[in-house]
Amino acid sequence: MTAPVVGAHEGALEAASMPAPSRVELYAAIRRDARAGLSGRVLERKCGVGRRMVLKALSSAWPAERKKLLLRSSMIDPYG
Repeated sequence: MTAPVVGAHEGALEAASMPAPSRVELYAAIRRDARAGLSGRVLERKCGVGRRMVLKALSSAWPAERKKLLLRSSMIDPYG
């Protein structure tokens, strides 16, 4: 028999053993839970994301594409 973890909610224990969902799945989950009537703060806690991510998910069904990494020359070689 184990003692319950103090201060942890049940979703945190499940999330630790499962792989992170893709961004599309995360957006779909946020939108589905918002339609069910959950508030923004509850969505943040449940999905483990911030306020901006919840707002982006509610404003668009598809996540924005990642920005391309700009490759630049070394700071040591100013003539490269």
